[in-house]
Amino acid sequence: MENRSEVARIRQEIEAECVAMTQGLTGYGVVSRHAFVFARMLRLSSLEEKLRVYLSHEQALELLCETYNRVLDEKQKES
Repeated sequence: MENRSEVARIRQEIEAECVAMTQGLTGYGVVSRHAFVFARMLRLSSLEEKLRVYLSHEQALELLCETYNRVLDEKQKES
């Protein structure tokens, strides 16, 4: 049961990073967009590694990609 809650927590962090990344691409910012997106990508990579403690590499990558694509789809629907 603890594994599920940890995976859920990491999934929420991934979603938050994806949302931040999409907002960084379209919003105003003090830092360059490249630096901002690069920092988010590094964070996503770190979260994917954390997921691999509980899931296979393929499952972790699939979860990350599905979350990223869902956030992008939602952002596109808003605009």
